[in-house]
Amino acid sequence: MVRHPGAFLAVSRPAPTRSSGSDLVAMRAAALVRVAVAGLAAGFGLVGAGRWDLPMGSLFVVLGLAWLPWTVFLFFAGRAGPGRRRHLQLALYGGPVGDVAVLFAAQCLAPWAWGILLLAEALAVSVAAWLWPGRRAWFLVGCSIVLTLIAQGIVAADDRQPAGLLAVFALSIVGLTLVVGRIARNHRVAAVTSHHFRQKAETILNRVADGIVVTDGKGIVLETNPAGERLMGAEGPFVVGMPCIRALGLHEGERLLDCRDGCPLVHDEPGSGREVWREIADGRRQPLLASAFAVTDEQGGVEIVHSLRDITKLKEADEAKTLFLATASHELKTPVTVINGFAETILAYPDMPVERRDQAVEAIRRRATELSAVVDRLLLSSKIESGRVHVDVHPVDVRALVMERSGAFRDASGRDMVRLVADEGLVAMADPLALQTVVDHLLDNAVKYSDGGPVVIRGRKGPGTVEVAVSDIGIGMDEEQARRCFEKFWQAESTDVRRFGGTGIGLYIVSSLVEAMGGRISVETAVGRGSTFTVTLPQVAAPDVGTLPDESGIDDLVRQVGARSRENA
Repeated sequence: MVRHPGAFLAVSRPAPTRSSGSDLVAMRAAALVRVAVAGLAAGFGLVGAGRWDLPMGSLFVVLGLAWLPWTVFLFFAGRAGPGRRRHLQLALYGGPVGDVAVLFAAQCLAPWAWGILLLAEALAVSVAAWLWPGRRAWFLVGCSIVLTLIAQGIVAADDRQPAGLLAVFALSIVGLTLVVGRIARNHRVAAVTSHHFRQKAETILNRVADGIVVTDGKGIVLETNPAGERLMGAEGPFVVGMPCIRALGLHEGERLLDCRDGCPLVHDEPGSGREVWREIADGRRQPLLASAFAVTDEQGGVEIVHSLRDITKLKEADEAKTLFLATASHELKTPVTVINGFAETILAYPDMPVERRDQAVEAIRRRATELSAVVDRLLLSSKIESGRVHVDVHPVDVRALVMERSGAFRDASGRDMVRLVADEGLVAMADPLALQTVVDHLLDNAVKYSDGGPVVIRGRKGPGTVEVAVSDIGIGMDEEQARRCFEKFWQAESTDVRRFGGTGIGLYIVSSLVEAMGGRISVETAVGRGSTFTVTLPQVAAPDVGTLPDESGIDDLVRQVGARSRENA
C-alpha cells in the first residue's frame, strides 16, 4: 500500500524466527553495550598502566588486546545485511560466549571483584537466554557455572567464596534463565503472530478488489491500496497527502461530499453502502458503492477508512437488462398484436371471402413463426447462461456447410453472396448444429444491417485453424459498440426509435457457442464501412469429415436464432 508517514497500517519490521534465533534489535543493542563496557575497561587499564600488580595488569591486557577487538568485530558483524547469514550467526553466538570467557579470566585474575563479575555473568547469560534457542542457552548456563567453580579452585584460598554463596549463584542464574527464556518465547510467539496478522492484512488489502483509502480526521489521504490507485487512474500513485475532496471528489447526486469537517459516509449503518460517483479523466461519471468507518490510531487520533467499489459494469448491465426487457417486450408485442388483430377479424366476419381468409391465416402463421423465434432465442440464451447447452465436437466439413447456408440465404433474401471458400482442407473440430447456428446468425445480421450490396463469406485455412468470415458494407459500429457487441443484454441501438428489430442477444449466443466449441470470434468494423465477423476453429488434419446435420435439426436450430428456415428459403 502507498502510505503517509502517519498511516495507521504501518509496515512492521520482520519478526524474529526460530531458525535464526535472533532479535536483531536486541542483538545489536547488546553488541553496542558490550563495546562500550570493553572500551571503558580497556581505557581504565591504560590509564592505570604501571600502577597495577601482575594479575590486574594481566586482566587489563586481556580486556584491551583481546576482548575489545572481539567486541568491535562482533558489533560490525551484527550490522551485516540479511544475506550474510554467517556474520549474523557469529555476532549472535560469539558475544555471550566471549563474555563468559572474559568473565572467567576476570574471576581468576581479580577475585576481589567477585560480586560485580557474577552480576555481569548473570547479564551475559540473560542475553543468551533471550537470543538463543533453549538448549543452547542452557548449555551456556552450565558452562558458566562450571567455569565459576573452576575459577574458585584456581584463586588463593583466602579469596574463595563460601560454598553456600556459590550455590545461591547457581540457583539464581538458573532461575534467571528460566524467567528470561520464558519471556523470550512469549515475545517470539507474539512477534510472529503479530507479523502473521500484519502480513495477512497487507495481503488482503493488496489483493482485494475494492479500493481502500485511509484519511485523517481532516480529510487528508494517508494511504491507499493498489485497487484504490487503479480506481483513481493516473492520479492514484500520487494521492497520498492530497485532500480527499481533491483526490476522490465523491458526489452524491449533485452534491459534492466534503470530508474536511468529518466524513459524511461514517454515519451510515455498518455494512451498508452509499451509491456515489466521481468524475474520471474523460469526463464520464464513475459510479461507486462507498462506505466508511472510523478507527483510532496509536496516538489517539481518528482516521477514516473508505471502501470504494466500482459498480460501473453492474450499472451498465442493469441498464442493458432494462433495455433488453423493454426491447424483448416490444418484439413479443408486435406479432401478438398482429395475431390477435387477424384472429378477431376472422371471428368477426365468418362470411369473409376465402382468399381474404387465407391471407389472414398466412399473416397469423408468419407472425406466430416470428414470435416462436423470439421465444426460442430467449430460451437458448437462458440455457447457455445456466450451462445447460452442450456441444458435440467432431470433424466437420466447413466448406460444405458454408456453401449450403450461404446459398439458402441468397435464395431467401435475393442478396448477392460472394463466396470465397477454399476447395479443400476446411475440416474443423466443431458441432455441426452449433456452427450452422453461428453462420446463419452472422449471415442474417449481414443482410439486416446493410441496405444493399453483396455479403462476402470467406472460408480459409489459418495456422492450425479454420476461419469463417462474414463481411458486409452496412452501417458498421464504433469502437464502444464493437467492444460490447458480444455482451448479453446490450444493443447498439439504445434509442426509443429503432431501425432494426431483434432482441440484442444474438451475438451473445454466437460468441458462447464458438467458445464452447473451443474457438474464438472477433470483429473488425468502422462506422459506415460495414463489419467483418471472423470465427476461428481448430483445424483437423485428418480427412475424416462429419456429415451435415439432418434437415429437421438444422431447421430447429435455425429457428432458435431467428434465421430463415429452408421452408422459407
